[in-house]
Amino acid sequence: MKGVQEQPLNWSKRLKILEGIAKALEFLHSDDIIFRDLKPANILLGEEFHPKLADFGLVKFGSSVEGDQYNSKPKGTAGYLDHWYCADGMCSPKVDVYAFGVLLFELMTGRKALENHYTGRAESPQRFEADEAEFQNSVANVRVFESRELIVATDNFNPGRFLGEGRLGRVYKGILEDGQEVAVKRFYEQPDLWAEVRMLSCLVKMIGYCDKRKYHIIVCEFMPLRSLNLHLQDLKLGKKPLDWKTRMKIAQGVAKALEYLHDPPIIYSGLKSTGILLDENYNPKLSDFCCAKHGPIWVYTTNDKSLSYGYIPPEYALCGKLTLKSDIYSFGVVLLKLISWRKALDETKFYTAEKWHIVAWARPLLGDSKKFPEIVDPLMKGQYPYRGLGQALNLVKMCLQQEEAHKRPHLKPGKTPLYWKTRMKIAMGVAKALEYLHDQKDPPIIYSGLKRSSILLDENYDPKLSDLGCAEHGPTLNHTAANRKFSLCYLGPEYPMTGSLSLKSDVYSFGVVLLELISGKKAINGYNNVARPLLNDKKKFHEIADPLMQGQYPHRGLVQALNLAKWCLQEDYRNRPLTAEVVILTERDWILLLGVKADRDEAEFRYDLNNIRVFESRELIVATDNFNPRRVLGEGSLGRVYKGILKDGQEVAVKRFDRQENLCTEVKILSCLEHSNLVKMIGYCDKGKDHMIVYEFVPLRSLSLYLHDLKPGDKPLDWKTRMKIAEGVAKAIEYLHGRKETPVIYCDLKGSGILLDENYNPKLSDFICAEYDVTWDNTMINLTCGYLDPGYTMTGRITNKSDVYSFGVVLLELISGKKAFDPTIRRSIVSWARPLLEDSNKFTEIADPLMKGKYLHRTLVQALDLAKLSLQEDANKRPLVAEVVTTLTNIRKSIGFNRS
Repeated sequence: MKGVQEQPLNWSKRLKILEGIAKALEFLHSDDIIFRDLKPANILLGEEFHPKLADFGLVKFGSSVEGDQYNSKPKGTAGYLDHWYCADGMCSPKVDVYAFGVLLFELMTGRKALENHYTGRAESPQRFEADEAEFQNSVANVRVFESRELIVATDNFNPGRFLGEGRLGRVYKGILEDGQEVAVKRFYEQPDLWAEVRMLSCLVKMIGYCDKRKYHIIVCEFMPLRSLNLHLQDLKLGKKPLDWKTRMKIAQGVAKALEYLHDPPIIYSGLKSTGILLDENYNPKLSDFCCAKHGPIWVYTTNDKSLSYGYIPPEYALCGKLTLKSDIYSFGVVLLKLISWRKALDETKFYTAEKWHIVAWARPLLGDSKKFPEIVDPLMKGQYPYRGLGQALNLVKMCLQQEEAHKRPHLKPGKTPLYWKTRMKIAMGVAKALEYLHDQKDPPIIYSGLKRSSILLDENYDPKLSDLGCAEHGPTLNHTAANRKFSLCYLGPEYPMTGSLSLKSDVYSFGVVLLELISGKKAINGYNNVARPLLNDKKKFHEIADPLMQGQYPHRGLVQALNLAKWCLQEDYRNRPLTAEVVILTERDWILLLGVKADRDEAEFRYDLNNIRVFESRELIVATDNFNPRRVLGEGSLGRVYKGILKDGQEVAVKRFDRQENLCTEVKILSCLEHSNLVKMIGYCDKGKDHMIVYEFVPLRSLSLYLHDLKPGDKPLDWKTRMKIAEGVAKAIEYLHGRKETPVIYCDLKGSGILLDENYNPKLSDFICAEYDVTWDNTMINLTCGYLDPGYTMTGRITNKSDVYSFGVVLLELISGKKAFDPTIRRSIVSWARPLLEDSNKFTEIADPLMKGKYLHRTLVQALDLAKLSLQEDANKRPLVAEVVTTLTNIRKSIGFNRS
């Protein structure tokens, strides 16, 4: 900002220049002209310092949303570009106003708009020329095609073979002489071909290329499902939308591709949904690599063709810098599209009040987890795991951070964040391993090598300590014995000062590992000092928790775990606990750590297993005929249920769990419950990889079989039996809610979880989702579509009134014979019945036609009035379950009296 003279501009001259520039822009804007390249180099000064705008090469006439902003890069100079212009392509006079603001700061401060202080800039194109020999080796095995081969393969680039078009060329479907289907990309310019050849030769399957005269062509494997966009925004009428599992599979595959690219490193820089191709199994593959750059940082250039509106990170406009974290931002946009179905930019909404940029639309919703369901693609009809949605959107939120790009996460594909329960399970296993070394070995062993990388996990996430090379017999090690290569960030402060290690040094290391498990951060030198102030203030404990677990950990469990970490990390080793104390503490508070929320003493949650039989694995293998598929009674997300016959001839049901913690949850609940309408637990087996519960056998199996899956010729349930079942279910819920010491919320009441004995008495089964207490805040459970209290989807809060809502759905099923949610018509029983429930004259339309009108009309009205009350959206207006039982008992008596 200096003129010809060396004297700096005085204040009045600076204001004069600013005023002149503002007037020039005002004149241009009055004629609907956007300058687009306001910067000091384009401002010429006359003798009296009168400013004049120069270089009108980027001027744009008109500021409508039509035109070239949808098919060209943002034009301007890095440092002066409005980041929203880069993000959404909307070119308006405000672009000039933004640049004027930058210029204003330059004149006020004397600083440049773009200071190039960072290091590690990308290698220039000359770098590739220097490595030409290396490049030739990399493409030595790539087939070189003749032009005529590809002309024949594409039927002379027949428009009927056209697959898609980008800024750099067109893509055609081709069929080679051997019948192989391929995708043939014909570039407009030769340099773009070579840019992509260099990248594809080391990333995805490139079959070959052709560079003959005017033909600049790459031949790649053919991707039959084509672009991801065709399965999201461009989905054809009648075509099935992608389900949640497939969407997350695609996201994971894209993340894997980016992880691979980021280590040499290479910045992909062109990530967008149209560049993600899908094979026949919906495995994603990145295409269009001509814009990829060797990183870790590269700078804006005027001939750059790479970026797509809607995916551009805001820092690109501010400083012209792209890094690996820029790809993370673009990935966040892609993940948001996968979840929401919306376009990155929806130009149809530009003139409406609704935000047309997907990030601007989603940001206020991402700030409130209660609003997460509003983001989800409505075509999924609520068929997604709420916990999975929370994790995915929290990841989106982290990827789309604007102000501090360095806080965006590293992509670690194939590894979903560990759940809180799993983290605490690992911590407890490590503590027990240390206790074994310290207390059960004589002399005791100092492990001294405890760190994240020395903890190995088996398929059940049970931890095993490895790398015993640093272990020594204790109880203390002097400097000589301890003179090995240690990870200093895991060692207590006494080691650098005294050179000695003790059993308490292992306790300090455990504290660091526990802090890593809770925070998700790596232990580095000095990190413990950063975390220590947070450990001293309970109000800041949530700041330590891994953001990928947001809202998915119990607050009291977090407090217990961080208090333990704080104790272990005491600077004076004499104030740290013994490993035995650590184990006792974790075992005592195990239920709290796992997430059972209550304000009562944890002793109230203890359960007595003395009267429950413990089976050996071989007993249950024999009982189920080695888990014969013909013995399968049912299957859920957590395991299968088999019919078994014990040695004494007793028929039982054997539930085989996939994971130990699921068994523990159900044993914990069932061991302290006893009611005629609850399935009885006979025993359990928890040996090695076998995690099983043995229940009484309920011969008529699930209620759903007698409502929705009735076989031809089978007699439907009569009205009296239906009301008997409803009353029994209500009594079971009343028992659970009415326990004085430990009320239980069943959480997942549904037709398939209600079993019937030989007399059609109902028994509730499957207590994996049940929880203590009469209110429960959690986002970690997968409840059943159609039965779920709408209040839970909004607040994540389960109460005893949530069970009442689910009972209302079951009661509707019993009365109507319809499914809670019918995927064939994509409609819930509640939405179908609600208008009929408003008019008592239409109650008969709800009754199951298989009953052929054989019911007492008065009792039908009573039952449907009860269903209507139970299904109210305002939970406070729903009846207590005791009131439900009273009503159903009166209905049953009315039926019996009428018959007599």
